Amino acid sequence: MSMKVSITSGDDFHFYHEELFDPQPKSVFIELRNPASLKVDRDTYNGVVTEYVWVEMPAEVMDQIAKDWLQMRGLG
Repeated sequence: MSMKVSITSGDDFHFYHEELFDPQPKSVFIELRNPASLKVDRDTYNGVVTEYVWVEMPAEVMDQIAKDWLQMRGLG
């Protein structure tokens, strides 16, 4: 069973990883509430499918996410 481990959060965002047996994240997740814009697209070229996701968020949110991520990883 995995557990959500918060890295940072605010009123409209939550950045976290899921801890299974290893406390060091292999993947991270971001939840954004009411993003300014959101676009999902899929492209196929020569039989290869590529998927894209674009999300607009305030720069201050990205600053907070980056700062707290670097601190958690011991890189800041």
